[in-house]
Amino acid sequence: MDQTSIVRNLACWLDANKWNPSLALVYDLCSYGVAGESHRGALYMGAKERGLGRRTQVAQPDILVRREDIRTVELVVEVDFGGRKSGQLVAPSPKRLTGLFLAAAAADNHTPSNKYNDEYKLHDTIIVVVTAYATEKLRQYDQEFADELFRRFHVAERGVRELCICGGPTQEHIECSFQELTRSRFFI
Repeated sequence: MDQTSIVRNLACWLDANKWNPSLALVYDLCSYGVAGESHRGALYMGAKERGLGRRTQVAQPDILVRREDIRTVELVVEVDFGGRKSGQLVAPSPKRLTGLFLAAAAADNHTPSNKYNDEYKLHDTIIVVVTAYATEKLRQYDQEFADELFRRFHVAERGVRELCICGGPTQEHIECSFQELTRSRFFI
């Protein structure tokens, strides 16, 4: 189980199961993908200005789904593992989860690479952290933590509908958990 294959599999599944014909998807494999396969879906505070994009970039999620027709970001996905314990991947710490969720929630927009004045606003956006969980009880604990972040930091005012956690003990469980979560939020 590795992050690159999970990001690729989740992105391919999302691309094959679009809930709206206007959806466009970008995913980032950093330097691990095939040349030209992935693209950065950077999120920015304020407008992205020529030569200053990196100064206002607050997050670079693994997967970003946007709606072309209404120019919004529908879904932001971070795939993250907090490390290994006894050879098994484990979920990130509460400190890391806070950063993953709130960095994306602090953004005003997504602007595609090498473009300016081509913004997609966060509006009714769902932010998901996908990770490994040994038990459902641990996942539930982290979801309660995400719900508390949502309330304390008023992220609904930033255009975020929900902060979600999903995952499982194996790659298959992780991918199925993400698919189930996505279906329950977007498919009617």
